[in-house]
Amino acid sequence: GGGGGAGASRNAQQQSVTMAELEVGTERARLARAAEAYDPNVCSSVGFVTFALRADARRAVTEQFTDDVDAFAAEPAPAPDDVLYENLMEDRNDWQVAVGWLWIAGLFTAWIPLVLFVSGILSLNSLERIIPVLANFRSASPYLNAFIDGILATLTLNGLMASLPLVFLWITNRFFYMKSSMQMQSFVQRLYFAFQLVFVLLVTAFGQGLISTLVFLAEYPTGVIPLLARTLPMASHFYLSYIVLGWFSTTLDLLRPAVL
Repeated sequence: GGGGGAGASRNAQQQSVTMAELEVGTERARLARAAEAYDPNVCSSVGFVTFALRADARRAVTEQFTDDVDAFAAEPAPAPDDVLYENLMEDRNDWQVAVGWLWIAGLFTAWIPLVLFVSGILSLNSLERIIPVLANFRSASPYLNAFIDGILATLTLNGLMASLPLVFLWITNRFFYMKSSMQMQSFVQRLYFAFQLVFVLLVTAFGQGLISTLVFLAEYPTGVIPLLARTLPMASHFYLSYIVLGWFSTTLDLLRPAVL
């Protein structure tokens, strides 16, 4: 009786193994047919190649393998723990990239009135017209009033600029499909530098008129230095406050709490 039970158990296990092998064979055949048809659900446009010699890897990166430069592109692979493997399954879509740049252009356009309002209009005097109760606070605390009035616009601008990397990260994740975290951070850093250059350094020039300033710089790129020399001294108090508050914001930038 015991031998018969053991034999039945072996037969059941053998049948399970046979069924599993049939399922594996069927799946392999399906994947082979899909690979021959270049099914995007099976085939990937990205792969990793490991070289025995570092010199061979460097030579492979510099080679052009096809007539079309973009058809077969090679680049050094990021560190394994830095790869965004979910993005590797997504092929780069030119339409999505174009939409991503449109988002960035829209963000740039929307940021202009915000920065102009903060740098040129936002103060306790202007807020008092909207919130009359501030007059009591200003008369009761003259020293605190002067302190807040001196840093209000600068602090608000710092807050606006500090929120930009989070927006850039969302746009990059949604539309650009970077293959590694380092690549994504580098892209965000370049965008952030461009926005900082425009909205912090050139904000006074924009205050004179955005369209006219852009047209002037497009026609005379070397005129940016005389333009800044003429406009920046008139905003010296704003930039002195910005530098002082920049110590705090730079510390937060170095700590990167949002990324951590």
